[in-house]
Formats: sequence, C-alpha cells, structure tokens
Amino acid sequence: MSSSKRDTVSMTPPHDTDAERALLGSIMLDPKVMDTVADLVHADSFYRKSHSTIYLSMALMYAKSIPIDLVSLKDHLTTTGDLDAVGGTAYLLEIASAVPTSHNAKRYAEIITRATLLRQVAKTGSEIARYGYDPAHTEVDAILSDIESMLTPLHSHSPDTIATLPEEADKLYATLYRQHENPSLLGLPTTLTPLNNMLDGLVPGRLIICAARPSVGKSAFLENVTLHVAETGTPVYLACIEQTVQDVLLRMACSKALYDSHKAKQGLLLPHELTELMDTIYDITKLPIIFDDLYNATPDRIMSHASRAIRRDNVGLVLIDHLHILTLDARLNRNDGLGEATKAFKGLAKQHDVPVLAASQLRRADPKASSREPDLQDLRDSGNIEQDADQVFFIDRRTDPETGRIIHKFICAKNRHGPIGEFPVDYSGPHTRFYQIAQYT
Repeated sequence: MSSSKRDTVSMTPPHDTDAERALLGSIMLDPKVMDTVADLVHADSFYRKSHSTIYLSMALMYAKSIPIDLVSLKDHLTTTGDLDAVGGTAYLLEIASAVPTSHNAKRYAEIITRATLLRQVAKTGSEIARYGYDPAHTEVDAILSDIESMLTPLHSHSPDTIATLPEEADKLYATLYRQHENPSLLGLPTTLTPLNNMLDGLVPGRLIICAARPSVGKSAFLENVTLHVAETGTPVYLACIEQTVQDVLLRMACSKALYDSHKAKQGLLLPHELTELMDTIYDITKLPIIFDDLYNATPDRIMSHASRAIRRDNVGLVLIDHLHILTLDARLNRNDGLGEATKAFKGLAKQHDVPVLAASQLRRADPKASSREPDLQDLRDSGNIEQDADQVFFIDRRTDPETGRIIHKFICAKNRHGPIGEFPVDYSGPHTRFYQIAQYT
C-alpha cells in the first residue's frame, strides 16, 4: 500500500452494522442459531451499543429457555430498563424484518468476528506505538515482553475447540448395563453407593452441585465420575476450565492404574510402570469422553459446546469444573453473574434432559469455626446456586482431634427429590481417588 493510500485510510473503527442487524434478525427467526454463533461472537463483539445490549438479552433469554420473539424480547428489555436505549419497539421491528431467513447466520457472525479482530488489532497497534514515543521505556527486553503479552490475545482469537476422544459407545448397551448394575437407580451411577442412594444417581434434567473448599477433592471426584460413567458406555462432556486436558488425562490414568500422579509428572516411575500408565491413558482415549479444553470460558460458550456435544455425540452427562473460574459478564456483580450461570446450566439440564454436575467453591475455612461442617450458607458468591440446584452435596475434610487422622465425608445438604445425610469415605491423594467404606455401601 502506498504512503498516500495509507494516509487516507479511514480512522473509523472497523465494523459492519448491517451484519450485526442481520445476525440479530436471524436469531429472532430461529433462536437455535445461538448454538452456532455463540462460539464466534459475544456481546462485546458488536460495534453498536444497542446491538450489544440486544444480543446480551437474547443470550440470557436463550440460556433460560425463554422464547426469543418480538414480544418476549421487548418484555425482557423493558424489565432490564434498556428498551428505549436500544431504539424502542420500532427498532426491534426493524431487526425482526432485517433478513428473510436465518440460513446465513454463521456468515454474519464471521463478518462481525472479523471486524472485532480488526478493532482489536487497531487498538493493540496504537498501544504498541506509544512505546516508541515514550522515553521512559528504555529496556528493550521489557518492551518486547509487554508487546508479546499484548499480541497473545490476538493469536488466540479463534474460538476454543472441543477435543473429542472418539469411540462412542452404544446407547442401548449403556442403558442395559446401567440398569443391570443399579436396578433401582433412576440416574447415572457415581462411584459411591451411599451417594447414589441419596441422589437416585445423577438424574437427567437435574443440576447437581459438588462443593468443597480448595484442594479438598472437587476436581478429583468429577474426574472419578467422568471415568466411571464413560466406562458404562455413556458419552460424557467435561468442561475443563481449571486444568488442561493433559492434566486431567494423567490424573484419570493414575487414578485408574493406581500410580502416584506427582511421581509420574516428575519422571520417577519405573519403566514397566510407565508402560502400564501409557497403556491406561490409551485405554481412556477409547472411552466416550469429550474433553472441552476451555480458557476464559463463559457460560454461553459452555452452553453452546455442551448442546452441540449432546446433539452430535449423544452425551448423557455434562460436568463443569468449576463454576468460580467462569468468565462472567463484567456488567453484572459476581453474585448475579454466577446466578445467571447456574440458571443457564439448569436450563441446559432441562432442555436436553441430561444431568449437569458442576463443582463449586466454598468459602475458605474460618479458623474460629474449624470444627463446624460446611452448610449451604458457605457457598461462595452463592448468588442463585442453592436456589437453582436440585441437589447440593459437600466434600468435607478435617482432622480428628483425638487420633490426628484425616477424615473425609460427603454431606448431602440439599435434595429436592430425596433424603439428606452424610457418610464417610476414604481418599487417596496420590491417586486422586475416593473409595467407599464397606459398612456404608
């Protein structure tokens, strides 16, 4: 490009309001378009503020299974106090008639995504240019490090993808096997019989919360359940927000083969142990587990990925690890943001008739109340977690003051469909594995 052409380039940020309007119109024609475009765009992708507000309302409505039509959208925007700001009913009517079909929705989303990326490029370029004119920045290595950090989000602009480990099991066999192993169970079995008896298993349509304080075993239990259910033949979707897929695979393999995961990472296994561990990892890759390796995961993105996996791979269980690492809408406070997330996941469970098991953080232990078992009020940034969940159970760990022995206990604190109660378990930290105690089976 010549110097004269560069000088005449418009300084208006890249955008395409026609594409934005067309995408919103497509969603009003067919709300299921949200499953397709949620990976590509989010509220901040829209250049026009009114379009961003409308899309956010649509996303929240879709997550709650509220119809996205003119009347419902108008009502939602009225409730949030945004109707006049977006242009009123007249502009909603204009959007509704923007396109005759939703067939090209993905293309509109791609146009918006490209414009968003170009705006980010322009913004990042301006920020980088300041380094060249600021005499305070004299350390070249520090400047290059800062620039690399600024460019990283641009390189990772493409949406996260699902890493699917093939070998989908036969649905009928899974049902027969599950019924044979647990004749009275309504839902999918966990690894713990007492918990199965309290919850009726992981029942389709329910949102189940597994809560614990940090480093007590939330992720370990979700991994135990993932492996156990997948081994019955039921496809499982696991949203890996806290750990990488490689970390989860190693922990699962060590749990199954009974090797110390820390020693494995340090290279301290014997040659035959390493061989057995690798064989176990290979066996796990044959199971119907869909690992979603997510970074900066939003509730909308998990909803989209999980919905697609349910339709495409016949997923029968959704697990989310965990709620408190989700990237929430910056316009909402923490409690309200988590509330919107749990409403969305409850809607996912009901809409697709699958159980959703999500890990949640408890507040860190109060030294003055170290003898107290956790209860529902200890749910961190609780929002609507307790309200939306059908069942809530805690994993508790404490030291027996008399024997010094570490005691692990599962506590079912809320159960809309059955009893509450508690029972002790054994836990192997090196193997990240929970075991039930014989007299409680």
